[in-house]
Parts: sequence; C-alpha cells; structure tokens
Amino acid sequence: MELNKHYPADQEAGRRSLLLGRARKGCPDCRRPLRDIDRYNRVFKTALLDELTRRFVARSTSEYAELVQQLQVMESGLEQSRQELVQKLDGVDPDTGRKILATHKLTGKNLQRQIKKFIDSVNKTEQPLAKVNDLYASAVAKLRDGQSDGGEMGQSLNFDQSLIQTGLKYRGDCLDAKAKWVMLWDWYTISIDEHVDLSLRKRLQDTIATEVQPATVLTDALRKDCRRAHLYIYAVEASVYFALFSVLGFENGKAMGRVVDAAAEEETRKKAKKILADCDARCRRLQGTLGRLSSVVEDARRMVESGLFHHRVTSDAENRFITTTAILFRGAGDWYYCVNGHPFIVRGDGLAVVEARCPDCNEPVGGRDGARPS
Repeated sequence: MELNKHYPADQEAGRRSLLLGRARKGCPDCRRPLRDIDRYNRVFKTALLDELTRRFVARSTSEYAELVQQLQVMESGLEQSRQELVQKLDGVDPDTGRKILATHKLTGKNLQRQIKKFIDSVNKTEQPLAKVNDLYASAVAKLRDGQSDGGEMGQSLNFDQSLIQTGLKYRGDCLDAKAKWVMLWDWYTISIDEHVDLSLRKRLQDTIATEVQPATVLTDALRKDCRRAHLYIYAVEASVYFALFSVLGFENGKAMGRVVDAAAEEETRKKAKKILADCDARCRRLQGTLGRLSSVVEDARRMVESGLFHHRVTSDAENRFITTTAILFRGAGDWYYCVNGHPFIVRGDGLAVVEARCPDCNEPVGGRDGARPS
C-alpha cells in the first residue's frame, strides 16, 4: 500500500505522520487534524457503523421472512393433518395417545426455538453500535485498572441510543406470539373434540391453561412497548394476539369445567374490545401502513364478542409484503431513517424521498437530520 511513501513512521513513537509540504486535512466534525486521530477518522467510523447496521438489518429482515414462511407452512400443515390426528387418537390407549401428541407438538416447538434464537440474535447487545460500545467500555476499564491514581474515566461511548433497532426484537416477539397462537389454537381444537380420549383432552387443556396466561401478559406488555416505539404495525399485531389469548383463556377454562368469574370475563372482553377499536381506528387512519391488518383486527373483534372460531395468522399477501421488504433491504436503493429512527429503503430521485413514508409508522424521512446513513 506504499504507506512509507506518504506516511513515514516515527521510530520512537511508532506513529506515522504526513510528509511536510502536504496539506493537513481536518475532521469536518471537530477540525482536529487527521494525523492526530489514530488510524481512522470519525467520518469513516460513522460510515462504517452505518454500513454494518444496514447489513445487520438486511440479514435480520431476510431471516424474519424465512421464519414467516415456515410459520405459514406449519399452520397449513396443522390444518390439513388435524383430522387425521384425531382419527389416530380415537380409541387408542392413553400412553399411545400421549406419544402421538408429543410427536405432533414437535413441529411447533421446533419453530418456536428458531424464533427465540432469532430474537436473541437481534437483541440490543448483538447490534453493531452496542458491540462497539461494549468494546470501548472494556478498553476503558482496562485503562482505568492500569491507572495508579485511580482517576475516574468514562464507561461507554456517547451515542444516540435511538439508533439501536429495537423494532427487530419487537418483530420477533410478535412472530413468537403468532406461533404461540397457532399452537394453542391447534391444541384447543383437539381438546374439545369428543372423539379424543378424555384424559388426553384434559392433558391438552392443562397445557393450554399453563401457557395462555403468560402469553396474555407478554402480548399486553409488547403492545405498549411497540406503541411507545412508534412501531404501529407490531403494536396492532400484539394487540390482536392479546385479545385472542384473553378470550382463549376463558374458553379453555369453560372447556375444563371450571367456574368462570362472569364479572372478570366481562371486564377482560371490555378491555379487549376497546383496544381493538383503537386498532381499527388507527388502521383506517393509516391505510397505507396498516390497511392490510384491518381484516385481522375485525376477526379478533368478532372472536372477543361472539366466541372462538378459526383465525389464520398468516396470509399470502402478508408474506409477499414481508418478502418484498427483505429483498429491498438486500438490493439497490438508498437507506434512510424516518423521524422516529426506523430504517427503510427508498428508490428513486429526490421527489421519491420527499414523498416516502416509513412502512412501520407512516412518518416521512427525517432521522439523523434527514440524511442517508451512508
């Protein structure tokens, strides 16, 4: 690379300096001469982190699209095989029935493990900015340990925490809720079929009762977190599954023969109706972003008001949208932040950028001073 030709090394200090007579370029942020900045300047570091973040988001979006496709395959497979499963369980002894059910449950549990792995991979600590922050904090800690005077030193980088893409985790959490619903609905449908041995039905109902309560709590917290992060798509999805899990908990209790508190059930349904009404109003207001979820909200509302019926969590239209988004992140186009800090791809000229709206919150370009990250 001919470094010695342009940057002769100082034998004592071990650093390289510009040859005399050459213009000394300065950092556009702090005007500090680049020669005084070890190895890289701030502009390059910022561009590098932006590019790493873009690749991280693109990879995560592709992985998410693959998981959504797997969920659709699983949901369709369960629908097609359920009647055959019930026929297998009809008249078998409890031990054989338990083995058949355990095998039947494996598909859903394996997919849930993959979704959990995805959620862990997009967690805050796994993102480029957070990893750089951890490396910096580790280096500072080592320097502090080596100081004889015990002076205080900073523990982390000073960077905008909003640049951490929490939407990736919330997206995974919503997908986990969808997979959970598909599994619990499948088990519930089997548990109310009179052709299945009573002991097996009770076993399934006990499992549903154990899992539906924490699922309700988690989706309730998730919808609030997504709303605070202006991630309206995931806020609506989380609200829908909060409503569905709430209803399933009461319906499963009735199937088990439990005495259900009528006042508590009415209060829960009332809360779910209000939440879904808010979701419906938001879907109508933000047709371009949330319009495709209107039918999902309507299905959930009908279930809350009149009881359980089959509700598909996947659709070809939704999968096409998710796949297209993944392709956009991998392909050509300029990457922008919206005013809420969500990244998205814009293709076209300046007018396209001005008119572009974030697919997560319907806000215009404006994050990071409205400039492209890289």
